[in-house]
Amino acid sequence: MDANTRFLLACRVTKTRYVNDAKKPLKDAKKRAGKRPGAIVTDGLQAYQTAIPDEFYDNTVPIQNPHVRLYNFETKPNNNIVERLNGTFRERSKVQRGLYSDETAEAFMDASRVYYNFLRPHMSLHGMTPAQAAGIDLDLGKNRWIGMIEQSVKH
Repeated sequence: MDANTRFLLACRVTKTRYVNDAKKPLKDAKKRAGKRPGAIVTDGLQAYQTAIPDEFYDNTVPIQNPHVRLYNFETKPNNNIVERLNGTFRERSKVQRGLYSDETAEAFMDASRVYYNFLRPHMSLHGMTPAQAAGIDLDLGKNRWIGMIEQSVKH
């Protein structure tokens, strides 16, 4: 997630917390962003210690991405905005039925990412969506739900 715009680049549901599980959303985020991040802030999951260098470090680039590994929620920088997002997704997925396979979980997360980025206004962004804050205008109109459906039918 971009800290300034709250634009969610990638999210994954996993059954385990191994290095390969940590690499998948990092790879997705790198592809969608199209550039190297200025910093990567994570929680204390040990798998990130290997996954981040594997995905982002390059011997041809003189400055490497700083990886900030957090140990508590009070110290700055922190990942509170991502933890809040995790809580929002958890609230919805706990009561939702149909997440019986990796495919349905992935479809749920993809739909949630689209809703979060393009349809849901954020108080911290003064009523804008993360896409609007990032300068991505899909011209969805006043009713963003209908605009998104109309555009998906066209494309």
